[in-house]
Amino acid sequence: MRELVIIGAGVAGLAAGQELEQLKPLVLEKSRGLGGRLHSRTLKSAIEGPNTITADIGAQYFTARHDSFLTQVKQWQQQGVLTLWQGQIASWHQAKISHSSPEKRWVGLPKMQQITKLMAKGLDVQLSSLVTSCLWLADQECWQIELNQGSTLLTRRLLLACPLDQAQALLANNADEHSPPDWPAPMQPCLCFVIASKHPLTLDFDGLFVNDQPIAWMARNNSKPGREPHELWVIHLSSQASKQLINLNNPQRWQQLWLWLKQLELPIDWQDFQEIDCHLWRYARPADQRQQLFMEHQASNLWLAGDWLAGGRVEGAWLSGKSSSQAILDHFNG
Repeated sequence: MRELVIIGAGVAGLAAGQELEQLKPLVLEKSRGLGGRLHSRTLKSAIEGPNTITADIGAQYFTARHDSFLTQVKQWQQQGVLTLWQGQIASWHQAKISHSSPEKRWVGLPKMQQITKLMAKGLDVQLSSLVTSCLWLADQECWQIELNQGSTLLTRRLLLACPLDQAQALLANNADEHSPPDWPAPMQPCLCFVIASKHPLTLDFDGLFVNDQPIAWMARNNSKPGREPHELWVIHLSSQASKQLINLNNPQRWQQLWLWLKQLELPIDWQDFQEIDCHLWRYARPADQRQQLFMEHQASNLWLAGDWLAGGRVEGAWLSGKSSSQAILDHFNG
């Protein structure tokens, strides 16, 4: 019998795990790697030179505003796993580009998941562990966790630090009184595209917020410290545009992307670019802006944490994990 199982090895789950070491938590992660959307992906190159290239396909950067997270960011900087991105950030609105106000934007070094690799040190993390259901056993006052390999484990306490929709699916077999009564709206998707050019671009921005368009964001990946020097751009679609293309095949998605890029009328010859990767983040953005950092259901020893409870930001995920861990400690010591 475990004291605590954490499902999800993103920032929230690992932040909680660090605070709960005395409970010797088991962290289960369905993916092959750590970090959730704090993710840099190694891709097969379609340009001359390197065989592979790495692109930040999830969170593009993060900011720090809360005092405790500022302290953590300073510590990570001293440990060499993150640094400032000094790129020029601008906004596009009605074909006009204006530069954004300066703000400290942090990126992992040399990849985004270097941060979560450091956070996971000393924790019992099992990757490629897909949980299929979590069932509260009232007579034993514990959770029964089923994994896709057919194995089962029991835990007295459960922290779901995975996307909202996945948490709901894991709890679907429970009676209403054993799961939270006030679920937020489902999370929104985001399609990410990676494109590369053989030639460097001369532009006065490295990151571009795009307002009221199918394309929401684009960034010059090679402007970030520690990345390969090749001209590589990452593009995120809006939630609405992502839902529009979600059921199309990749050739159809690419065809629509090039049309939308041309509509921005940027000083870029898109014919110089090659298609590198298309990735769907099915649960990328929270639909609701909750005013709570975590959810709990103490009657069944259940807690939920994640960026979906904290504005969809990396800082919010970290604060959510820390806050939920304190509640779990209070329950353990109570």
